[in-house]
Amino acid sequence: MLTSKTRNTAVTDSIIGFTGKEVTSVQNSKATVPNTSAIQVARAWDAALAPTKSIPMNAMMLYMSGNSVQIFSMMGVYMMVANPIRGIANIESTFAPFRSTKHSLAPQMILFVLCQLFCIGIALYKCWSMGLLPTEPSDWLAWHKAAPVRMTC
Repeated sequence: MLTSKTRNTAVTDSIIGFTGKEVTSVQNSKATVPNTSAIQVARAWDAALAPTKSIPMNAMMLYMSGNSVQIFSMMGVYMMVANPIRGIANIESTFAPFRSTKHSLAPQMILFVLCQLFCIGIALYKCWSMGLLPTEPSDWLAWHKAAPVRMTC
């Protein structure tokens, strides 16, 4: 006949993964302190590359809107210009959580501005493809003075 003590050990021995030993905490182990500077730098790189995540979607939207001047294509161009300008204007608040005296955020900020300028470049290309940018000589005829006509005999 099984006593209560042997019954408990029989039940606990049948549990998979149960060892029956008490877990003791290690007193002498040093807790690893996370390197907050490296984490901040990594998160700053993520923030710097954030504008590139919207480029494929916006480029496809501008491509699908066609080359004619319509309200939809004009809204897309406006957003592709206005959002990067707002992003560049708010660069200090974007990178404020990652500031530290242990590291510099200059490379991340430069990359952020370059990505925003690339978005503006896509918008300018769309304006050029719609014919809104004055790039041809015929666009400047209103300010061009005609040469005087000489009559020769």
